[in-house]
Amino acid sequence: MNKYKSLFFHIIGVGIIAAVAGYFTRFGVEGWYQTAVPSSITPPKIWFRYIWTILYLLMAIAAWHISLQPKNEETKKSKTLFWTQLALHIPWCFTFFYLGWLGMGLAVIIVMDFMAFQTIRSFAKSDKCAAYLLWPYFIWICYATILNLSYIINNGLVVQIS
Repeated sequence: MNKYKSLFFHIIGVGIIAAVAGYFTRFGVEGWYQTAVPSSITPPKIWFRYIWTILYLLMAIAAWHISLQPKNEETKKSKTLFWTQLALHIPWCFTFFYLGWLGMGLAVIIVMDFMAFQTIRSFAKSDKCAAYLLWPYFIWICYATILNLSYIINNGLVVQIS
């Protein structure tokens, strides 16, 4: 496959997962999240749209870089880790935002943190640039984990959805 077509498909693949996760996120943000007690470290809502757009783009480029590497067991492992950790965005957004199950959301995002770190380690074995492109995402989801925990502290394990 042409390398630019491959980039396009990686952007589309990441975009589909982002869109599904975004659907669940919007439901919560327009609902219970507005009345919840926020964390003192919660950034303005508008930041999330821009930050996630940049992070998803960096992630797509990182995965694309790996797809350009010679096919072997490590790149296969890297791709599996990448798409698995990315797919975890859907259950995290579903449990945390859509259902308001903050405790379950914390459990999912902790797994996301672990999987993202493992993905970075795996990427680094094949393409250091790809690994570096994932660090901002990893740092951001670690921050999101802290935010998730702070919402539990401020609002409980489950919020009332009206």
